[in-house]
Amino acid sequence: MISFPRFDVERYSIIVTRHAMVRAFERCVDAELVLRIVKHGSIERFGKHGIRFIRNGKRTLICVGEIHGEAIKILTVEEG
Repeated sequence: MISFPRFDVERYSIIVTRHAMVRAFERCVDAELVLRIVKHGSIERFGKHGIRFIRNGKRTLICVGEIHGEAIKILTVEEG
């Protein structure tokens, strides 16, 4: 895995799928926290279009998504 600390998230629009919101609510994570993780979490790229946003704290939360043109689509929320 390659880490990209200077990846500019602000230039992309963020789309959160229904599946990601269901998984977030199962883990007691609200929508605001999901967006905060995407904007301020550490970033890992994988594969051709895959991206992970990671927040370390009391719990490690991971938002997994894909880059589609000028949008980042969050597919699921995991706890790690």
